Amino acid sequence: MSLGQPGAATWPLVFLDVDGVLTTSEELLTAAASHVPLRASCVRNLATVIERTGAKIVVSSTWRNDGQLYEHLLNSLEMLGGHQLRSAVLGGTPSLPGLGRGFEIALWLEEQKRAMSSLVIFEDSVSHHRSIEAAGLAGFLVKTQLGVCCLQEGLTEDAAQMALQLLESSNSLDGGERQMPQDLMLVH
Repeated sequence: MSLGQPGAATWPLVFLDVDGVLTTSEELLTAAASHVPLRASCVRNLATVIERTGAKIVVSSTWRNDGQLYEHLLNSLEMLGGHQLRSAVLGGTPSLPGLGRGFEIALWLEEQKRAMSSLVIFEDSVSHHRSIEAAGLAGFLVKTQLGVCCLQEGLTEDAAQMALQLLESSNSLDGGERQMPQDLMLVH
């Protein structure tokens, strides 16, 4: 059974953080806040995931809340990954201050009522990892890294391969398509 309306077409979903996934410490330290360049290799790795799986992108990064940064993200995705990558973006998750990114993703899934076959969440922040785990979505998490302590930062080839494995396996709890557990449904 899929999340969403019965009989609807399904597709994989990628929930995308930006800082620490498509940018690295080098870009963050050297650029103006509103024009942080995306790392081309990270965008290429994202494009590979999207091209191979047909996934749609939902922006979970705080960049979704700033019109200028969001537009910069879309333009950069197109410039570095082509129109197909930009057109894969469906929009962003809602902002739920104090609840955390995991619950923002869970709410988006609940509200959209769209069918999906599998999902992956790219995230570098440990606090967001905890929120994703608390929302019951840890099995979908691909952790990336940001910081001078890390030899490989952002969405590396290894992270892309992990995402492909998750998306191509339908990463389900019940052996079929993933359905949001009833006890995780948010009341609003």
